[in-house]
Amino acid sequence: MENLYIFGEWEKGIFSIGLVNTLILAAIVAAVVVFLIKVINTRISRKLDGNTSFLIHLLNVIITAIGVTCVLMTVTPLQKFATSLLAGSGIIAVVLGLAAQESLGNVFSGMAIGVSKPFVIGDYVELVDSGMAGTVQSITMRHTILITLGGQKLVVPNSVLNKATLRISSHADSMVCNSLIVGISYESDIEKAINILRAEAERHALVKDHRSKSQKKKGAPVVNVRLEDFGESALVLKAFVWTQDLTDGFSALSDIRRAVFRRFSEESIQIPYPHRTVIIEQEPKHEKPENR
Repeated sequence: MENLYIFGEWEKGIFSIGLVNTLILAAIVAAVVVFLIKVINTRISRKLDGNTSFLIHLLNVIITAIGVTCVLMTVTPLQKFATSLLAGSGIIAVVLGLAAQESLGNVFSGMAIGVSKPFVIGDYVELVDSGMAGTVQSITMRHTILITLGGQKLVVPNSVLNKATLRISSHADSMVCNSLIVGISYESDIEKAINILRAEAERHALVKDHRSKSQKKKGAPVVNVRLEDFGESALVLKAFVWTQDLTDGFSALSDIRRAVFRRFSEESIQIPYPHRTVIIEQEPKHEKPENR
């Protein structure tokens, strides 16, 4: 862009590239700023879930400030001001970044969750390592709120979710499989225990029949019970119980456990629990010497 000075020396002293070129540059910068803000407010904001208004406004301010600074750099009396503005903005950005490093980490993690969508509102999310779990109620830029099966509210930072190993059950899934694990003593009748566990599970109203047509023809049971492991003091049985959702599964497993415990007691099937023997040693009493 060739510098053009129409009004002579005074214009050259004020506009480093000329008044016309400055106006053209200002028009181009304004068009670019408006275009970027429009893209951010329409396309990008739609891909982010939760409270994104703060981030959108922040990006709009940053883009506008950069555009204004570019134009001010061409006005000679304002060049030092524009340079100071950029330097000051950089220092402020560094200070704020260091002061709010953890919060910014949560914000960027929230952006990653919003774009990649590993889970959505209504999904049941379990953090495998920590054991925290619940249904997703809301997703914000800083944290995600989970509602546990007991109705409690968990506020989990997005940075924690972004690093954790997650087990997700989608609300769109038709049914879910729940695991019911019971240990019996090695002296108990394992076949009787399996039949009781299966019968009590299949009797529950919330338990669903998840068998395929071929499995039904072969006579496969509604609830499969397997010997999972030889424990230190118990034979570990695992039943696979299908329900409509995880909430029904929580209620069904609670009822089935109570019924199984009652039936096991009636059928003399023992559920082992640890026993401890405590030995208390008494110090020998010392006889007092006789006075002579």
